[in-house]
Order: sequence, then C-alpha cells, then structure tokens
Amino acid sequence: MATQLLPANPRLLQLKNQAKDLLRPCRGGDPVALREPAAALPGAEGSPTLSQAQHVIARRYSFGSWPRLKHFIDTYDTQDIRPEATELR
Repeated sequence: MATQLLPANPRLLQLKNQAKDLLRPCRGGDPVALREPAAALPGAEGSPTLSQAQHVIARRYSFGSWPRLKHFIDTYDTQDIRPEATELR
C-alpha cells in the first residue's frame, strides 16, 4: 500500500470524511475501491465497516491505527508541531 503525507494542517473531520468517501464505492461493490481495504485489513471480507475504513485511512498515512492518527492530530492541534518531524506513529 502506498503511503501519503498528511496535509499541512490536518483536521480530524477531513480524515473522517476520507473514510466515509472510501466506504461509498466499497459498499457499491467496486472491485478497485475494495483493493485498498483488502490490503490493509488481511482476512476482512466484503465491504469494510466505518471503523475499518478509518483504519485504512490511518494506514494510508503510515499510522498503525486510527487511535494513533487521532492522537497525532489532537497533539498537532494543541502543540503546533510539524507532522513530518514527530515520532508519535
């Protein structure tokens, strides 16, 4: 799975929306859309749940889980740190 850099000012709402955007074509059975969840969630079958889609988004940005990504965003918001200069992952 290819990873991406977080936006310059990451917001949790943006990331939640990305998870929801991932779900739409998956729920429609789009085989291309189902590839990323299948790669990030070995053993998961069918359309991912919202929780699983959030995990996929976290993995997309090189975080091990959604809670770790959320913690990073919360820390980023309160401490004004640069995403690329932290080891919170």
